[in-house]
Amino acid sequence: MDRDNVVTSMEMTLPVYTGGERSAVIQQSESNIEAARQASRRTDLQIIYDVKRMYYAVILSKKLLKTAENAMFRLKATMELTEQLYKEGAGSVKKTDYLKSKTMMESSRAIVAAFQGNLEISKAALINTMGLSWDTDIRLSEIDIPNQPYAANLEELIGNLYQFNPDWKQFKAAIEAARAKIQQEKAGHMPKVMLNGTLWRIDNQYDYGLVNEQDKDGWKIGIGFQLPIFQGFATSHKVKEAISGLDKLEGQQILLKEGIALQIKHAFILMNSYYNQSVAMKDALDSAYENRSLNERAYEASLVETKDVIESQILESIMEAHYHHILFKHMETQFQIEKLVGNTIEEQLKHVINDD
Repeated sequence: MDRDNVVTSMEMTLPVYTGGERSAVIQQSESNIEAARQASRRTDLQIIYDVKRMYYAVILSKKLLKTAENAMFRLKATMELTEQLYKEGAGSVKKTDYLKSKTMMESSRAIVAAFQGNLEISKAALINTMGLSWDTDIRLSEIDIPNQPYAANLEELIGNLYQFNPDWKQFKAAIEAARAKIQQEKAGHMPKVMLNGTLWRIDNQYDYGLVNEQDKDGWKIGIGFQLPIFQGFATSHKVKEAISGLDKLEGQQILLKEGIALQIKHAFILMNSYYNQSVAMKDALDSAYENRSLNERAYEASLVETKDVIESQILESIMEAHYHHILFKHMETQFQIEKLVGNTIEEQLKHVINDD
């Protein structure tokens, strides 16, 4: 036989019976894939929530800036009127009244500058959240923050929660994996049967002896049998450990179920509270507008003091800013509910299919 040999072989093993271990390992892999998919969905829902929140934060910033600018213009008009009345000696207007109105007007200019900065920051935050370049120019399709009651009720939201929430579905996948782990460990008590086969070929320049033409190629098929007799109770303890892990997860599942439902209820109560606040605040804002307008006309006729008209102007601006902030919080809690329930992506896909 020549000293140089080239041996090529291929082996194959086919499990015939594993006592359920094979199916248990497959189930664990499938459950882990599902858990990873739900983690990805949770990330998608968080991005959707952040983009929506930042979107309406930009609208809120624009509203607050507009409110501050209107307040500044009104205070400037009051300052000019106060200066005119003071110089003409009309009524009881004093220099202190003029200085007070001027102080308030200059302060409002600082507030306007602050809100302008907030608007640019909110735009930058929205662009960053959307994953766009920092120098991207965006234009919003809306100018107002919607104010309408939420269509779904609390019971419906809780029902959808356990169908769509990614945290809940991820935890269910973890429990399925834990159950499969028990089955895998129990398989350690069972015998295992498998088929194995081998093909081989020997290449050598010598054609006689051990490497003759008949012996250069070959194959064999065998059956293997493994029977666990005694392993020092290791398998039994592994089964108990897996069962304990499942019991722990099932206990945590109860806490998670109640915890997520409580988060939904908390957000739902806040949302309704903000809506009721917005309705009441709108009535208060209308009264503040009427009060400011009446004080301005009365001031022109020297029927009210300077501080009264300034207070009415400031009060209206504060009420208007608070009203827009409540509208934003109302929308924010809606987005939080959508994120918790987790059906935002499914609804958007449904709309896309219907549009097609």
